[in-house]
Amino acid sequence: MIKKFFKKLFFSSLSLIILNSSLIAISNEYYDTDVIIAGAGLSGLTSAYKLNKKGIKFKIFEISDRVGGRSRTAKYDNGMKVEAGLAEFWESNPAIELIKELNLPTEEGQGFSSCFINNTLYKYTQNSNEEFLKSIFNKNEFNSFLKWDREVKILLEKLKNRKPDKNMMKLKDISFADWVTKKHKLPKKVSEWIRVTIEVEIGTSWENISALDGIDEWHIFNNGGEKEYHIVNGNETLAQELAKRVGLENIYIKHQVVRFKNIKDAVEVEVMNNENFEHKTYRAKYAISTIPLFRLAEVQFEPQLPKKKYDAIKTQSWGSYFTAHVFFAPDTKKYWIDDKGQNILPILSDSPLGVIYSADRKDDKSPYIVNLLITGEYAEKFNYRGLLFDEIRNELNLAFEKIWKGSSKKIIKYEFFRYHPRAIAAWPVGRSRFDELSEDLRKPFGRIYFAGDFTESSHSDGAIRSALRVVNDILKKEKKNEN
Repeated sequence: MIKKFFKKLFFSSLSLIILNSSLIAISNEYYDTDVIIAGAGLSGLTSAYKLNKKGIKFKIFEISDRVGGRSRTAKYDNGMKVEAGLAEFWESNPAIELIKELNLPTEEGQGFSSCFINNTLYKYTQNSNEEFLKSIFNKNEFNSFLKWDREVKILLEKLKNRKPDKNMMKLKDISFADWVTKKHKLPKKVSEWIRVTIEVEIGTSWENISALDGIDEWHIFNNGGEKEYHIVNGNETLAQELAKRVGLENIYIKHQVVRFKNIKDAVEVEVMNNENFEHKTYRAKYAISTIPLFRLAEVQFEPQLPKKKYDAIKTQSWGSYFTAHVFFAPDTKKYWIDDKGQNILPILSDSPLGVIYSADRKDDKSPYIVNLLITGEYAEKFNYRGLLFDEIRNELNLAFEKIWKGSSKKIIKYEFFRYHPRAIAAWPVGRSRFDELSEDLRKPFGRIYFAGDFTESSHSDGAIRSALRVVNDILKKEKKNEN
């Protein structure tokens, strides 16, 4: 009897071990990877970098033939590198921590710029932002601006927890333009300077965004302004270095995510190879979509997105960018170098030129390359495929003549870079990045997470913050599952 009992117990235990081994094997084969990431821009790469540090497996699928998204750096025959996308990282951007962690060398800027408003050029040659503003405004204008800026500071303090109270939420129902010009009735020159300064950041008219979001955008200029940083070898270096750290073998370029499907305990992601149109479905524990706002309409979700998430996406607006590199003759530094040898670039221009970034060249015989970041209605116009580059060149030549007479004759050539018209996210009057719809979009849809700048802000800081938000949530869920 005892022998039979132990024999039965032995085979029962053996069966249990085999069964458990089988379950483990099924569990491991059930997923192609832990996390599938759609998009290899800064948001997708940051997500992968953070997951990789925790030993979580992932695959990245990128629709284009490169990594980096809107961070692009052009290279020219003379060895010059000029930004053709993301121009700078502001001091409060969590990307700065990544840049330091990856030991990427940076250059530092003062944040404020010279400006060309109402056909007048105001040169930044002073030692501080305050002195510069005093050179633009008279005493009454300067004091009016300081009073307004102090009120913005109080409101920004309330926004630190990213949960504005009911009174602040009312500011989403008026435009930033009306809030500045009608509620505060600032002097015209002060209002114009605020307008030109903020419109560069939002890529659209200040009349097109809610006051609450204009206030949040103003944090980079509030209370004396933030510093801005540029990576020495080009801003796209951050994306390239992140890609190396996460492993290029985990990144599939020219692969378009066409469908997300929530299933029990997993998510299925259908991907199309853009070279041969081959479709393949992958299964993972989680999926992170960093697909930009303008491409989300091209993706299918199963089940379909809930109404709140659909409304959050459909009711957002956008800003536009267009970049031009202008090659000036070697003897043209007189336009941007003043009598004391100070460089007055960059210039915020209330014109088709947008922001005129610093002119660089390899040596004294090489042409200067001036970088134009064109925004808003001019960017939308220039992004239109039916507009010839020759027409754009003629319009920019006229705009240069208004700032520096005779300068257009010194231009050797232009190089143009078109963006999709919906380059960056914006929140129109009636919407806000803090409202209920935005909050809902930041919550997962089953096992699918939405990341990317449009879930947080209008810039690369939103791309990084969204990645940190999503990864932290996934890590918490994984830890909970382990326990």
